[in-house]
Parts: sequence; C-alpha cells; structure tokens
Amino acid sequence: MVTGSMTTQYTTQRWLCLWPGLAKLWLRGDFFALVLAIGFTVLFNLALLSTFVWPQWLGNSFPMVAWPIVGIVWLSHWFISSRMLDEMIDPGVQYDKRSDALFILAQTEYLNSNWHEAEALIVRQLRFRPRDVESRLLLATLHRHTGNYDNALDEIEQLLKFDESSRWQVEIERLQQQVEEEMEYERSASSEANHQDPTVPLTINPSPTEPNTTKPDVAESFSDQQRAA
Repeated sequence: MVTGSMTTQYTTQRWLCLWPGLAKLWLRGDFFALVLAIGFTVLFNLALLSTFVWPQWLGNSFPMVAWPIVGIVWLSHWFISSRMLDEMIDPGVQYDKRSDALFILAQTEYLNSNWHEAEALIVRQLRFRPRDVESRLLLATLHRHTGNYDNALDEIEQLLKFDESSRWQVEIERLQQQVEEEMEYERSASSEANHQDPTVPLTINPSPTEPNTTKPDVAESFSDQQRAA
C-alpha cells in the first residue's frame, strides 16, 4: 500500500474522472474540457428539472432523450479519463503499455532512497502491467526497506504464482529469506525488551529495517540485467 500524501493526492485526482471534462480542466487547464464540463452540467440539470420539477416545461419526450445522452457521455468520459489520468498528471510520461518508463523512474527513486516516491511509481506501473515480475519484485523490496513485512510477503506470494517469475527465482527466494529473518529479529527484539530487567541497561542494536550494506539487495541487481521485452 502506498503511504503518505502522494496516495491521497492520486486518489483525489481519480475522483475528478467522475465528472466529464473536470479531470483535464483541473490538471491541465484545457479550454475544451471547460466547455465539456459546462455543457454536461447544463444537460444534466435540464434533465433533472424536466423529470422531477417541471415535467411539462420541455415536453414529455425530452427526458427520454436527455437521460440516455447523459449516461453515454458520463460512462464514456469516465472510461477515457481513467485510462488517460497518468498522462494528464505527468505529460512527460507518455505511457505505453509496452514501456518500462515508470519502472525506470521508480528504480531511480529507489537508488536515491526515495522509498515512497518509488513505491507510488511502481503501483502506477502495476495498474497497467499486473504481471510485471520485475516491478512487483521491486515493490516487495521496497516494503522490506520500509518495514512493511506482511505486504512484502504478500507480493512474494503473488510473484510465486507467475510462470514468468522463474527467471527471478533465486532473487525471490533470497528476498523471502531476508524478510522472514528480519521479522524474526524484530519479534525476538520485542520479546527481549518486554522481559528486560529494568535494572540492566538496555543495549540498542541496529534496526534491521535500515538499508543493510552487508547483504546483497535484490532490487539493486535490476540495474545489471536487461529486462525482458
């Protein structure tokens, strides 16, 4: 799960897709999106008035024509806006379903230790390519770094269901072992702390959730291998 303000912002932006023209108007300031939003608002209000307030105002046939148009415009625009939302948010990423643009950006953020930014980009990538093994493996590694061990194990479990993951079997097993070892370490440390004699000074050990320079990191091997087309 993506954490922080980026998730809230992205969720809010998705709500904009529910009104025709609003997403592109809000995110890009597009004039034709403004015209579409106003036109749909006028049509929707006329349909409401002619149906529930003044049925005789525009004639009995008007609602029978207006409501199907409202439904068609709303559904079609919601579908198109949802598909184009990432491009409207970031025009620099002309997203192609065959492209690794988001993965490369996420990898860059990861190598700069920007965990949450990398996670947000990977989640966007997986929306289009849910069977992208490399992206899902990177997401599991990010969960490990941020201490979300349950989420990391969920991603690993999902990876093991994919036939495509056989190429990364060694890395997946190594990551799973690291996550399980660090979970056990935290449980042991927590148990020792709960039973610590208050008269004995507490020795503070390095947290296993900190980036570990003594263990090979799964995601860092991505830079050394050519991704499958």
